[in-house]
Amino acid sequence: MDFEYTFSTSEAPLELQSIGKGLSKTRRENAETGSMHLLASRLSALFEGLVEETPKLCKAYGTRAGEIVSHMSAGLADKLNIYGCFADHAGIDATSIWACATLGSSALRVHMLACLIARLWPASEASAIWLELVQERIAYLRRETELYGYIATPSHDVAQTMLLQDFELSEWDRSARAWILCADRVRQHQQTQAMLLINHLNLEVDPYYSTVPQSVISVWRIAMVSMENLITGNSQQVDSGAVLLGVISWHLYPDMRVVGDKTFDLRQHDELIQPRGKIMIGESASNSKIEEAHGIYWSMVLTSLTDTGEPARIRRSTIPDTTRVNFQQLQQVAMGALLGHWGNTISAEDFSKLVISLVPTIFFEHYKD
Repeated sequence: MDFEYTFSTSEAPLELQSIGKGLSKTRRENAETGSMHLLASRLSALFEGLVEETPKLCKAYGTRAGEIVSHMSAGLADKLNIYGCFADHAGIDATSIWACATLGSSALRVHMLACLIARLWPASEASAIWLELVQERIAYLRRETELYGYIATPSHDVAQTMLLQDFELSEWDRSARAWILCADRVRQHQQTQAMLLINHLNLEVDPYYSTVPQSVISVWRIAMVSMENLITGNSQQVDSGAVLLGVISWHLYPDMRVVGDKTFDLRQHDELIQPRGKIMIGESASNSKIEEAHGIYWSMVLTSLTDTGEPARIRRSTIPDTTRVNFQQLQQVAMGALLGHWGNTISAEDFSKLVISLVPTIFFEHYKD
C-alpha cells in the first residue's frame, strides 16, 4: 500500500481559518498540497495517540495563532511592491500551522511539539533531536508489527513505508522556528514579562535524564496536559520547566505566582486563560540572585551530532547566549560596514536622509509606520 496517498484533509477549525487567508500564495500551496502538507501528514500519523486529547488548548492555541497572523498580515497587500520578485514569499511564515490545521488536532499537536523544541534548541541540534525521535518511533512501531503481526493503525501503517530525509526534518523545524520568532514580536509585552520571570528561576525541563525519545515525549505530554488544565481554570504547581516552556513556545500566558523570600505575582491578563488558571512556582525553583539563575534548561544526550556517533550531552537554556548576534544585529552591522566605506564623500545631512530612507526597506519586518 502506498500510504502517502491515503491522507485526507478537512476544513480548518474556525479559529484557524484566518491563518490560511494571511499566507502568501506560495506558502499556502505548500501547506495545502505541497511538501509541507505531506510531511505534516506523515508526522501526525507517526506520533498519533502519544499525548492526550487537549481540545481546549488546541482551540486556544488556534485562536492566538489566528490573532498573530491577522496582526502581521494587516496592510501587507499594500506593501508587497517592497519585496519585488520575492512577493510570493512575503509575510508571516505559518506554513506548518496551516498544513496541520487542514489535517486535524493530532497534526496541530505535533506542530506544537516542534515549537517546544525550536524554542530552546538551535537549528542543528533541533534537527538532530527530530531525527533521533523519528528513527526511534519508526523502529518501535516496526518491532511491534514483527512481534504481533499487522496492526491496523495509522502509526503502524506509516512506519512501514516512511523514509524521511534530514532536510525534511530541518524544514519542519525551520517553519516552527520562523513562526515563534514572528509570534514573539506580536506578543512582545507578555512574552518579555514571562521571559524575565523565567530567567530568574532554576528549573530543569526534564530532570530525569531520559533518552531523547523518552525526554521529548514526556515534556510534550506534561506541557500539553498542564496547559489544558490552566486554560480551563485549574492552577498548576510547577516542579519542572516543561509547562513554562509551553507558555513561551505557544504564546499563551497564564498568571504566575513565585513563592520565595517574597511572594511575587505576574499578572498577564490573557483572555484565553480562565482567571483561576495560575502557575504556582515553589521556593526551590526561585532564585533571588540572577547570577545564579539558569532559567529553564533542558539536557539531552544526542548521538547524531558527531561524525563518530559518540553520545554528546548538551544543555540549552532560556538564558540568552551573549556570544552570538541575532539576525537583526547582523543586519545593523552589515549596513554600518557598507555605509562606512563612503567616508566623507557625502554630507552629514544627505547621509542622515539616506539612512532614514533605507530603514523601512532593510528592516521591514521590524519597521512600523
